[in-house]
Amino acid sequence: MKSKFWNGAFLRTVMQCLAIACAALLALSALCTGLVLGGVIDQKQIPAAACFVSFAAVFLGSFLAAKHAAGKKLPASLAVAGCCIAVCFLARLMFFGNTGMQLLPGMICMFAAALFAGILNGTRKKGSRRRRH
Repeated sequence: MKSKFWNGAFLRTVMQCLAIACAALLALSALCTGLVLGGVIDQKQIPAAACFVSFAAVFLGSFLAAKHAAGKKLPASLAVAGCCIAVCFLARLMFFGNTGMQLLPGMICMFAAALFAGILNGTRKKGSRRRRH
């Protein structure tokens, strides 16, 4: 028996929102790189900027996933965050090798963004529908 929770629509929503989150992560990372190279952001502030970029990108993807998921809002946003963490971890391993980079602050920022987006969408009241007379 196939579960209604893991149907094709749910996975399609999560994958589309993951693509949006990864594109936002790439764009915001490029913007922050330009700001660091331009001297606007000091090199000592790079970890804070990376946490901000992670939070903003995953919040966007998780918010959209929770908004478009039918029913389970928080699991949809957490699935986007989990996939984003996996993509970031694999990209770091592929491009930088096992250099012992600090992953915990970024992971915490991503899960915090997903929880915030899921809770924000889960507690919103549905708009009132007009009744036909």
